[in-house]
Amino acid sequence: IENVLQVKAAIQNFIATNLSVITADGKLYSFIVHYTNDPPLLNLSFAADSTAHFNDGPFNAAWLENEAALVLRQKHFLHHSSRSELMKLSLNGIYIDKGSLWFKMGLSNHSLIDYHLDYIKFFIQDKHKAKRTAEQRAELEPVYQIDMHVVKGNSKKNFVFAFDQFTLPKGKRLVCQVSEQNGGRLLMLHVGHKALLKARAPFSPENTQ
Repeated sequence: IENVLQVKAAIQNFIATNLSVITADGKLYSFIVHYTNDPPLLNLSFAADSTAHFNDGPFNAAWLENEAALVLRQKHFLHHSSRSELMKLSLNGIYIDKGSLWFKMGLSNHSLIDYHLDYIKFFIQDKHKAKRTAEQRAELEPVYQIDMHVVKGNSKKNFVFAFDQFTLPKGKRLVCQVSEQNGGRLLMLHVGHKALLKARAPFSPENTQ
C-alpha cells in the first residue's frame, strides 16, 4: 500500500524515541513516540482523501511468506517426477494468485547419504533441438522461494517457488534442475505447457491438507 505507514511496538515500555514522516507532497512531520497500553489515538491522516492506494509493484515479504505457507498446505494434484541416484524430484501442484504462479515441489532422499543442495534453477528450453543448432535456454528468476539447504537421508522436504505469471508455447518446456554440493546427484524435471494450464486458483480451504 503506497500511502499507509504502520508503526508497531516491538517491545513493551521502550525508551521514548522520535519518528519522522515525509509525505508525497514533500511535507515533513515529526513525532515523539512512547509506549502506552491503551493509545488514545490509533489513526492519523495527512490528506483529505484517506483512501488506501494499492500499488502495482512487487508483493511485500509478509504477504509472500503467508502465501507460501498456504501453498505448502495445499493437496497434491500433479504427479510429475524425476528420479536419479535414489533421489526423487516432484512437482505436486501449480497455483495462481494475484498474477503469480506458485510451484509446490518435493525432494525425496531414499539413500542414507544426506543431500546438500548446491542450487535449484528453472529455465525454459526447446523441446527438440535441431542438429547442429545451439540450444536456447532462458533462465527464470523466482520472485520468492523457500530456502532449503539439506535433505537428510531417508527423508523428504517440500518447498515452493513463486514466479511472475507466464505460459509456455507448445514447442517449449520448463526445466527444473537441482544439483548437489560436492556430489554427482543431478536431477532434471521437465514440465510441459499443459501442466501450467492446470494451475488452480484461488486457494480454497477444502483443498488444504
